[in-house]
Amino acid sequence: MAASFVGFDGNRTQRFFINLADAGIGGFVAERVNRTTKAFGGFASFLWATLATFSTMRKPIVTLTVDGVQRYEGPVTSVGVANGARFGGGMILAPDAEPDDGVLDFTVIGDITRPELVLNLHKLYRGTILTHPKVDSWKGRHGVIATVEPAPLEMDGEHTGTTPFEVWVEPGALRVLV
Repeated sequence: MAASFVGFDGNRTQRFFINLADAGIGGFVAERVNRTTKAFGGFASFLWATLATFSTMRKPIVTLTVDGVQRYEGPVTSVGVANGARFGGGMILAPDAEPDDGVLDFTVIGDITRPELVLNLHKLYRGTILTHPKVDSWKGRHGVIATVEPAPLEMDGEHTGTTPFEVWVEPGALRVLV
């Protein structure tokens, strides 16, 4: 998948990602995990970083457009763009994502509260997060995530920059040897 976003130098940057990109809590969590240790493994590191980050983060106000149609507008905990289902030590943000189906899975975790996060975090690890009433998802080949203020961004576990973020399917961009 190809992406365009604002890099750390303030310039528009393009790069590819393979699995998942996330605006919102994912960017904050990736930054925290990458500057601390992963000595306790992926699961514990990402779980701790998620809980620690959520307690202090400001939720970005987002407009999500998928294939030219505005799908969401408002505060979010996370907007994920997935090519694969799993990320961050076993979390399943897009359970229906298939890396070879030619589309991306866009998942919005809306304005959830701290208690809602704690009570529903197991759904993120079990792949049932889409059953939560404040979670929506769409499939598409092109998306734009615009925010009122720049929001942190992560791609494949790395804190890469900030929004605005544009993503699209780039067929045949990556050859994989199995």
